[in-house]
Amino acid sequence: MNVFTFPSLKDTQGWVLHEAAHAGKPIVIIDKEVSEVVKDGVNGYFAENNPESVAEKVIAILKSPKKQAEFSAESKKLANKFTERSQVKKLEKLYAKAN
Repeated sequence: MNVFTFPSLKDTQGWVLHEAAHAGKPIVIIDKEVSEVVKDGVNGYFAENNPESVAEKVIAILKSPKKQAEFSAESKKLANKFTERSQVKKLEKLYAKAN
């Protein structure tokens, strides 16, 4: 089992997080606003913006096979709410609003 880490403070669309969730990966991020597919303590963790916090969260996942399995299953569930079709509809609404 792998853990996907995304220690970025800026991302325009966060597609990599959707991809990681669809792959069933537990996810550790530092920017709570970056993704709708990461729920703290459900399919990953929010870490503070420092290497120690990110490492702590990754280690917590890696040390617990049960947590890995739970987070993996939840990532897949959350990802399924964000299909290509639903994402396109969101973008179309956003573009229409901008006009």
